[in-house]
Amino acid sequence: MKIRFALFACLLALPCFARDVAQTLPALNRYVETQLARGGVPGAALVVVTRDQVLQVKGFGMRGPDGQAVTPDSLFILGSVSKSFTALAVMQLVEAGKIKLDEPVVHYLPDFRLADPAMSAQITVRQLLNHQSGISTADGNRDFGMATHTRIAERITQLGDIPQQQAPGANYEYSNLNYVILGALIERASGQSYGQYVQQHIFTPLRMTQITADAAQARQRALATGHRYWFGQAVATDDVPRPDSNVPAGYLYASAADMGRYLQAQLNGGELQGTRVLSAAGIDTLHRDGVAAGTDTMYAMGWMYEAANPAVFSHGGDTADYHSYMAISPREGWGMVLLVNANSFFSGPQLPTLGNQLVDIIHGQAGEPMQVLPGILLPLAALLGITALLATLIAWHGYRLLAGKAHRPILALVSALLLLAVTTVLLLYVPTVYHANIRAVIATTPDAGLLLAGNAALAGLLLLLVLLRRYRSGGDQAGTANRRRNQPIRLPITGSF
Repeated sequence: MKIRFALFACLLALPCFARDVAQTLPALNRYVETQLARGGVPGAALVVVTRDQVLQVKGFGMRGPDGQAVTPDSLFILGSVSKSFTALAVMQLVEAGKIKLDEPVVHYLPDFRLADPAMSAQITVRQLLNHQSGISTADGNRDFGMATHTRIAERITQLGDIPQQQAPGANYEYSNLNYVILGALIERASGQSYGQYVQQHIFTPLRMTQITADAAQARQRALATGHRYWFGQAVATDDVPRPDSNVPAGYLYASAADMGRYLQAQLNGGELQGTRVLSAAGIDTLHRDGVAAGTDTMYAMGWMYEAANPAVFSHGGDTADYHSYMAISPREGWGMVLLVNANSFFSGPQLPTLGNQLVDIIHGQAGEPMQVLPGILLPLAALLGITALLATLIAWHGYRLLAGKAHRPILALVSALLLLAVTTVLLLYVPTVYHANIRAVIATTPDAGLLLAGNAALAGLLLLLVLLRRYRSGGDQAGTANRRRNQPIRLPITGSF
């Protein structure tokens, strides 16, 4: 009888397997504080909610070089966490009868076409939401590292040189361009700009007071300064290029307090405190209408989950100088967001590992320490070694050139050509490993990116100096030969007349 009563009481509250998340807050806070200090991370914000309660919204560390503390209202760039907002906006328009998920995108955007117009005409709205358009990750990263002010609607008319790596719907391949195209779709279907639409239909109804799609507006608010890592050390930056057209894919600005309200709406089937932004069925579609994104991972319209155990839905976000992570468990009734004003794609703290550890702590496990890579890894040391060698050779050949020293050995020319070949191959190859171009590598990993580009430039300068020395040596020797030919022939005097 007691067991039956306990079960009945459990059903009246949360499901029996629900965790008492409030009890994990001290462990969560200790973990975040410890890992931020361990990785030299300037600041972060953490919000933890249940369906009807904000358990905690807390800032850690500094907002920027001015020394001001991070607060619940400090703004961070969300990175790809922005995609869930874009997906929500699309589903709102679906429920309003303005969009159909399985309709080809060209039905709404007749100016949209890729390198193969016939194939791109087959891409549906659902396939864009689930990254099944056939557009590659690398092509989706083309715009990173560029400070363009191209409007979203204009950007989708400039995609005619982008190939599809596979037929639409064939496989999953994550690409930011999918959500740029969805941003244009939202604008066309709603008659509003992307920023105006999400403000009116998502931010305002949910009373998210700080969040914005406008970079200038974010700078007027409590925007945390982003940081990139140079040889393992966080360095503040405010000049990272951000293409305006990529806002739907990764450039919303939000606070931890705002994100808490957003996750509560997700946990409550699209409703928060009497205001509904989407039907419960629509929210369920966003979370569960997934496609295989790996061996045991599913991707569903801005959310990821384990195929075998869809208890937690999450998504990470990364820009050059910010990291974010959000997770919800509708089954267990909790949500969590971590916002960080720094990012590292090579040396330094491996921030994308933090989110999963926080979920483990909520589930009663001990969080594993975040990996912090040395400031100068072997690849960076190798690049620095090449830089030192090139600088030494340039100084030597420059001195010899100014001093007019003769030089004709073929070894110097072969060495210069070999160094130029090596640095050029590295410059072209390394970005492809990260599905990016050199602009994006410089923006996200400035130490490695600038060494790659700088070494190629130095190798070109070295070759130029070697060729100048050979040319001068050749000219000097030709002049000497000419002078010898023009001298009068003087016979030796062997006697007297």
